[in-house]
Amino acid sequence: MNGQLVKLYEAAKTFNKIKFWEADHIPEPVIFQHPKTKELYYCHFVLPYLLRVHIGDAGLYSYLEYDDYNTDFDEFGLIRYIKRQNMMEVEFVDRDKLLPEHYELIKDSGVSFRGKKQWPTFTRMSPGMIPDFLESPEEIEFFTEILEELPDILKNHQHPHIEAVWVTKQSGSWVAEKLDGWNPVGDPKQLVYPNELKAHRVKKLRKVPETWEMTQYFLSEPLMDEKVSEKPFFPTVTLLADPLSEDVLWHHVGGQTEKELSKIADALADFFLKHKSCPQRIETDDEVLECALTDFAEKAGIGLEWTEAPFAVAVAGKMVGMSESDLEGQFEAVEETLMEMVDEILQKYGQEFNIDEEMVVAPLFCTSFMYMAAEHREMLPHWTADAFSEMIESRILEDFLPRKTLFPIFEKLLRAMGKCHMVHNSGELLKIIQGPALKNI
Repeated sequence: MNGQLVKLYEAAKTFNKIKFWEADHIPEPVIFQHPKTKELYYCHFVLPYLLRVHIGDAGLYSYLEYDDYNTDFDEFGLIRYIKRQNMMEVEFVDRDKLLPEHYELIKDSGVSFRGKKQWPTFTRMSPGMIPDFLESPEEIEFFTEILEELPDILKNHQHPHIEAVWVTKQSGSWVAEKLDGWNPVGDPKQLVYPNELKAHRVKKLRKVPETWEMTQYFLSEPLMDEKVSEKPFFPTVTLLADPLSEDVLWHHVGGQTEKELSKIADALADFFLKHKSCPQRIETDDEVLECALTDFAEKAGIGLEWTEAPFAVAVAGKMVGMSESDLEGQFEAVEETLMEMVDEILQKYGQEFNIDEEMVVAPLFCTSFMYMAAEHREMLPHWTADAFSEMIESRILEDFLPRKTLFPIFEKLLRAMGKCHMVHNSGELLKIIQGPALKNI
């Protein structure tokens, strides 16, 4: 990899010398087509000393949304925009602005840099993931080629007239051509809902003559869930809310990969079937969410439209503020939602608890939720057995009851949570408190 780093940093050093920012936010991109994958890479000359290369359909969407990001997005929309980026970037900064790990990479390459705004820092952003250095040797090699080709392309196509440029590899060489009439549509990819039988069942349900609202937001703390991603990621929460009753009706926690986004429609369908009704219409402020639900909504006979969704956005904005505060503040902000979940459990399965046990359900549920979120970055319904075991071993739950009394109540609670679809693997978690833990009383 060291040889690749040498080429990458040499290419960056040469590229920075051409003062690529002189056109001052060039409105037309230079588009490279990857010779193997055929994926499109949109070079975006954003600011002095900053080049972004947006990747694929998601990259095109974020490229075209850039002006909205600068002018129209509120804080809620801004966080969502930033965390959905799919791009590589290089920024030239002063030496003292480099992250230590990026400085070590430059040292390892042996390439020397001197002066202000001369030190390159490379970042790879993937939707919902923590920003990092470039992900793979293949990406390093391709970004190097882009940086090597851009000086001549900008010289020939951006001065004095700014043009969109299409760049492909032909017979081993990069060929750049003017792209006349470039007028793209940068919508996110619409996802096909494959379960037509389930959609037809939803279509036959009673339609509530109301409009419900949906939105999606990112938690500010990364989680680790190997079922979603091999790396830590920022989970998204999708909310369905009724603006008339001012209730949050349903939520779904997941990631930002296409596979994870495709789960939203199926989980929503399950919710409708469970409650034997669905709304006539859903409004959402989020185009990515709209594209994840459009095919399902059409097949299920539910109207779906992009709009502001003010109530759902207000709830989500409150939750975003919660996730950026300390643990005590987090609990205060989510307490209402947690208590609603406790109410749902007791309304449906309260007969399984006696009066004394019922008093323990709320503190047991809330303490478990906050421990798993704070200590392991795990949110319902994605509790893992390892994290759950650590919670049991920590004895934090025994602050209000000895485990001999506590565990039978927890068994009933886990079964109820499983029936309410609040936790995916209630059976696996039940084995933990039914096994060795009880023997160590």
